[in-house]
Amino acid sequence: MNCRLLFNEEPITINKVAANVLGLNEAIVVQQIHYWLNINKKANKNFYDGRTWTYNTYETWQKENFSFWSEKTVRRIFSNLFKKGILLKANYNIHKYDRTLWISLDYSKIEEILVDYENKNIELSTKGQNVQMSNCNKRTECPKAKGQNVQKQKDRMTPPIPETTQRIPKTSISTTEQVPVVDKKIETLNINKELIESSTHLVLDSNNKCNKVMTWKKERLIKAIEIFEEQGGVHFSLLERIYKSDKNFVVKKESSTKNDKEYKKTKFHNLTENFMDDYETEDDFENTVLKMQSEKWG
Repeated sequence: MNCRLLFNEEPITINKVAANVLGLNEAIVVQQIHYWLNINKKANKNFYDGRTWTYNTYETWQKENFSFWSEKTVRRIFSNLFKKGILLKANYNIHKYDRTLWISLDYSKIEEILVDYENKNIELSTKGQNVQMSNCNKRTECPKAKGQNVQKQKDRMTPPIPETTQRIPKTSISTTEQVPVVDKKIETLNINKELIESSTHLVLDSNNKCNKVMTWKKERLIKAIEIFEEQGGVHFSLLERIYKSDKNFVVKKESSTKNDKEYKKTKFHNLTENFMDDYETEDDFENTVLKMQSEKWG
C-alpha cells in the first residue's frame, strides 16, 4: 500500500513533512512500523481481517528498534498514535495468556491528517498575503530631522554590508532528511526473529537469544525449524543444537537394501542353475533327480 508520508525502500528514513504533521517521535515510530509491515506483506505473513500486521512486546520494540528511548517513552508514543487512530491494535495470539501486541497502520487516517495539515497551511499562507497587502497600503512618514540626525536615522534603518572576499560554497538542500534506524545486523535479527516466532511457539525474550539468532543464515534456519517442529521441540536450546549440527544439513545418499546387493555365487549354485535350464519347472527337475536316485540305489 502506498502512502505519501512513508517510504518503501531502504534505508529506513524519516520524512520531514511527516515529522511536522505527526510529530518527530510519532513519525519515527510510524515509519518503523510501516517498514515491518512491508516485510510481512512481501512474505505473505500475518494477514488477518483484510490487513497486514506485525507484533512485539513494548520491551522488544524498545530494545530492538528504539533503544534511544526508554520503554516508558515508547509506550507513551504508541498511546498517542492509538488515540489519533493512526495505530491499530489486535490480538491474534494462539494462547490466551499471550499478551504480545499485534499492530497495524490505518493508512487512510494518515492521509486524512495530511490533507488537514495541507489545508491549514493554505489558509495561513492566504492570511499572511492579505496582511502584507494591508501593510503596503499604510502611509509611513520619516521623522523630521536635519543634518546628522537624518544620517543617523538612515544608518539605523539600513545596516552596512561588510566586505568579504570569502567564497561561500554551494550546498545542495535535500527536502528529505534520511536517518538510518537499523543496520544490517538488526535487520537480520528481526527477520530471523519474525521467522522463528511465526513458525514456532518460541519467543526470543532475551539478549542472549537475540545475539545468537543475529548471525544465523535464513536458509539454514528454515531447515532447522522444520526439524525442530518434526521432533516436537519445546526449548530454544534444541533449535540451536539443530542449527549448529552440520549432519542435519548433509544430503543423505539412498541406502541400498538387502535385495539390491549382489551375492557371490558358488559353483554349486551355478551347477544347479545349469541343470534348471534343461527343465521347464522345478517339479520336472525334482522328479528326474528322484528317478535317477532310485535307479542307482534301487
